[in-house]
Amino acid sequence: MESAKKAGYRTPPEWARVDGIWMSWPVADQLWESVPRQELESVFADLVALISRFAEVRLCVRENQRAHVEEQFAAAGAQNYQIFGISTDDVWCRDHGATFLKHKDTGTPAVIDWIYNGWGGKFSHQLDSQVARRMAESWGLRRFQVPLVCEGGAIEVDGEGLCMTTESVLLNPNRNPNLKKGKVEQLLIESLGVDKVLWLKGGLPHDDTDGHADMVARFTKPGHVLAVEKSTETLGENAERLEAAGLEVRYLPDAGEVTEGVSGSYANFLIVNGAVIVPQYGKSTDEKALEIIRAEFPSHEVVGFDCSVLGLEGGGIHCLTQGQFA
Repeated sequence: MESAKKAGYRTPPEWARVDGIWMSWPVADQLWESVPRQELESVFADLVALISRFAEVRLCVRENQRAHVEEQFAAAGAQNYQIFGISTDDVWCRDHGATFLKHKDTGTPAVIDWIYNGWGGKFSHQLDSQVARRMAESWGLRRFQVPLVCEGGAIEVDGEGLCMTTESVLLNPNRNPNLKKGKVEQLLIESLGVDKVLWLKGGLPHDDTDGHADMVARFTKPGHVLAVEKSTETLGENAERLEAAGLEVRYLPDAGEVTEGVSGSYANFLIVNGAVIVPQYGKSTDEKALEIIRAEFPSHEVVGFDCSVLGLEGGGIHCLTQGQFA
């Protein structure tokens, strides 16, 4: 099968313009058990309303919940959205959703459909594993099926040929036990349209994903990275590798735990057209994180969003969203 790169496609960087942000409505009953369902849905709808100020939000929603979801969005003041009858097992659209591509010459969109296995078989994923295909079908997009277990939160690209990922995820035996590092690199290069892969050691402690890149280090423009400060041995090793690669690195404070055994991250922000939406946790480090991100994105509107509820299950704003490039 022809690879996306050979066909002329690449994954744009996340500061490229998007015409839509995909999300999935929370449905898993076993998640957020400590939070009343109405409170969780209200917070999620508020996030949709905020994102919809900057791009259309495209929601994966079970058909029998469509009317209920529309009521929640009306209460939150969300207006710029579309609902798609796509059922999921979970809410983390960055991971179970498609990774979007654009043709380097024509601008034609396409998608990558990775193998999704519930973060190493930890969680149910029968419905989630079909979401990327359904997203592609909903827009009539070409779909590149890649024989690699991968999630969208595991990868970052800079738009100039560099992909960043973590060894703790893609080289984990619970993802790709029969693939050597060189083969994983080749699949990333041919799928994302990049030239080189930069391997970080891993992610945050207490991370069900085994250490996604989007919780610890994010490209902000070519050659520039925002990374979580060196508060653990793994984060220190990440910093050494980033700096050794010649990247200009600025460090975000470590958000610490949202609740016992669950880490938050200011690096899990969403870039959406002229805005950057940043997780906030009601901590003394919140404003410092906003200051650093404002300095990195001087032409963007940098907005904080309270993730003290959404972050209880790990992840954050970036984990909940997936951009479809314009």
